[in-house]
Amino acid sequence: LRFGEALAAAHDIDQLLGVIVTTAVESTRATGGTIRSHSGEIARAGKPLTGGQTISVRLEVGGESFGTLALSGPRFEAEDRELVASLASHAVTALENARLHQIVQRQALLDVLTGMPNRRQCESALATELSQAQRSGTPLAFVLADIDHFKAVNDRHGHPAGDLVLREFSDILRELMRESDLAARWGGEEFALVLPDTDEQGATVLVERIRSMLEHRAITVDGYLLSVTASFGVAMYPQERTAARLIAAADEALYLAKRSGR
Repeated sequence: LRFGEALAAAHDIDQLLGVIVTTAVESTRATGGTIRSHSGEIARAGKPLTGGQTISVRLEVGGESFGTLALSGPRFEAEDRELVASLASHAVTALENARLHQIVQRQALLDVLTGMPNRRQCESALATELSQAQRSGTPLAFVLADIDHFKAVNDRHGHPAGDLVLREFSDILRELMRESDLAARWGGEEFALVLPDTDEQGATVLVERIRSMLEHRAITVDGYLLSVTASFGVAMYPQERTAARLIAAADEALYLAKRSGR
């Protein structure tokens, strides 16, 4: 009963693996147990012996492996082995549910096409970084980027070409941004950048590097070389004091860039 309740309550795979090996050790009076994957040990309970008897069962479901549960002790009865097999069958169901839960959570925060964070995650990151900037007194830059004449790309070359352009632009952002920065697909052909501890000059230099790399990127569709550019709007904290004002100011600057010739 405790085992079932623990499995039902947890969506964390590592936590579940700990519950599984601990319960298996206690239920069979084993000396100790481990769960190992191809990369090494991932959970342990008790003090596994090098001698004596062992019980080993693989934790697999639907082609997905969560490792191998191995118990050791001086002696195991047939009913111990049956019990471990029963526990494992319940465990893999819980592990698969946890894996699917993590996938759903990840998809809720990621853009499917580019694999980048989506607007929801970006807005959350902006709020977090803004609070940090306010506490530490450091600058924060927020950037909105828009691919120029994107509709024309779709109209002339089809939506697969447009998707390719979006992925290429995403790759450029990944290449040029720091680990502490966040780039997200804001929606459609718009992207957003959250740049912690970055002043106006630093943000401008980065944006110009991104703009230039996209302009000179060789993007071909059916042998046709696409000419792709983007426009950017940069807003700064502390000039703008709230997340809403940062977003609005970046949007205003982006609109001005568009009106000024892209």
